[in-house]
Amino acid sequence: MHCFLDAPDDFPYIWYTSVSGSFPSGDPTEILIFVHGWQEKLSGGGRDQAYTCKRAVRDSGYPHPVVGFGYDSNNPWWWSAKDDAEEAGHSFADWLTGYVDSHRTYVRLVAHSLGARVSLTALNDLASRGRSVGTLDLLGGAVDADEIGDQWSTGIQNGADHVNNWHSDNDSVLDSFYWAGEAEEAVGEEGAQGPHPPSTYSDHDVTDTIDAHCEYILPERGCLPQVVDTF
Repeated sequence: MHCFLDAPDDFPYIWYTSVSGSFPSGDPTEILIFVHGWQEKLSGGGRDQAYTCKRAVRDSGYPHPVVGFGYDSNNPWWWSAKDDAEEAGHSFADWLTGYVDSHRTYVRLVAHSLGARVSLTALNDLASRGRSVGTLDLLGGAVDADEIGDQWSTGIQNGADHVNNWHSDNDSVLDSFYWAGEAEEAVGEEGAQGPHPPSTYSDHDVTDTIDAHCEYILPERGCLPQVVDTF
């Protein structure tokens, strides 16, 4: 059992650089791409999570296509899983580069948990290529809080118009498992710390809304209505 909705078989999905399902054709005005986190098979498959995100943003009035980005996140060893996420981020940047070069579409990224590392890696790569997306929203992001103004700052400043971080002090997964692996606080628990982040970065405390790590994208219980309000 998991807390996410079951995606239809034709739900559009990007696996590294390959596309499957009923992917939006032409040049939609906008597209939202959801990036899942660690151990997605245990927490509900990446497609199901992306579809749950779609349902939640639809309920909040977002009318544009929603697709998922998937990668192998099921390595049980945290440090290896981090490396896998960064490799996936490089592939994601390759796909995004091709997409923004060939479409007049405003791209929004929403990343949960370890998906933050995937997406921030992609932004760094995009910035180095002179490319960018519209927005990135981090939900319970599993990267060090003091890295936002350091190793991720170039991508945040130049790889997207704006990056929002939605964090909850009630996120016990980040409080226990992330701390056990890193001995550092995650940006998804406390917000950015350390070096001052770029002006295109904003923290949003959703402790009053989010009680658990899987709740960020849930319809009726998550914080996606607040995310959509920033679009």
